[in-house]
Amino acid sequence: MTCTLPAERYNAALEFLKTAGFPLVTLDSLPADASFRSYHRLRDKNLLLMNAPPGVEDIRSFVLVAEILSKLGFAAPTLHAVDAESGFVLLEDFGSGTFTNILTAENERALYTLALSVLAALQEKTAGAALPLPPYDLAVLQREVNLLVEWPAPLADTARAGYTALWLPLLNAVATPQKPVLVLRDYHVDNLMLRAEKEGLARCGLLDFQDALLGHPAYDAVSLLQDARRDVPEALEQEFLRDKDAAYTRAYSILGAQRAAKIVGIFHRLHVRDGKPKYLHHIPRTWGYLRRNLLRLGADGQPLMNFLNREFPL
Repeated sequence: MTCTLPAERYNAALEFLKTAGFPLVTLDSLPADASFRSYHRLRDKNLLLMNAPPGVEDIRSFVLVAEILSKLGFAAPTLHAVDAESGFVLLEDFGSGTFTNILTAENERALYTLALSVLAALQEKTAGAALPLPPYDLAVLQREVNLLVEWPAPLADTARAGYTALWLPLLNAVATPQKPVLVLRDYHVDNLMLRAEKEGLARCGLLDFQDALLGHPAYDAVSLLQDARRDVPEALEQEFLRDKDAAYTRAYSILGAQRAAKIVGIFHRLHVRDGKPKYLHHIPRTWGYLRRNLLRLGADGQPLMNFLNREFPL
């Protein structure tokens, strides 16, 4: 493995690491993700360097949420050094055991059960808590869902206005939960790490939580069980929803549709704007989630279904 940091950032990273007490290190770059951040392993040090270029990334939210999660007793990486102005964080390396990397037919149920248990505990501890995070409110939900009609090419103004109007009653139903919880917003197997040497909920390491907000408890469950990047057995989702009441199930379907619409737009944007076409092959699965959720909403989802069939015939 080699370091893929551009020369200027590489030199800045070495200065940061020298100040943090690591003057002589070899960096091995990890594969890039959908963001502008990059991660680089300090060889033989059990540490990772997060590179978050200023102007396109802001590490302060990551640091804040990491501190919140740690104080609540959840397994966020320990932060060893932070330079928010330069956009570098030196953090604990959880290794390469993401749930994605270790999933098999034999351990799938156990890993998803662990993930759901962590999520339930997190929501129990944060329900209605006064945390220093913005709300996942109507404005944010609407802005995200509009990505579907903005990428790869914007729809006509009249079509976009009609689309927004169709979403409004659905999003209003989930935008102001009675007891908002900490919503990590990207809670899926790519961002969960198995820490086999730990016990209980500490066995599940948490990553990629810098976009956390306070919102509806159904959102992160949707992220996990309707994973845009892999096929999750629908039986796991049905089992999870079996004990939920009608209000939760309806909110789950609304947020599932909202998240799917957002992700289709994001995947197109990654291709068109950022030159990252590898996410396009996930779009058919994500369209499937969108339609599944609208069908579950029955008459409430039919107007949006009609719009999609007209504007995005498949």
